[in-house]
Amino acid sequence: METFKVGDILLGTSRARAEARHRVVYLSGSSENPVGVVLTHSNKFPCNIEMKPEHIESGTDKEPQYFVAHQIQKLSEWGPYERIGNLSSQGVGFVIANLSHDIVTWDEYLTRKSEGCPDHA
Repeated sequence: METFKVGDILLGTSRARAEARHRVVYLSGSSENPVGVVLTHSNKFPCNIEMKPEHIESGTDKEPQYFVAHQIQKLSEWGPYERIGNLSSQGVGFVIANLSHDIVTWDEYLTRKSEGCPDHA
């Protein structure tokens, strides 16, 4: 099993809408159950923060990129997870500086998103 580093961009193999559909930036946890932030192209939610091109070294398919500013626990059933790229050190610092401190499940994130993401750092 691959060991991931903070800032690695991962992709799960189970990619249905409620699973590992989006890329995730690894922050902590095991390789089977990583904790990270989701990367998206959407800016329609207040939890999504725009990244600059210099924040990403590799592993994304197009610009612009946003990250969901919540630490989300990914499930082992959505893996295995594969490293497909990484953030720059500037990108890692940017994500950490704008991140909610709590670790939540995807379902908990959906509830917080509907409340306007009140728990950001």
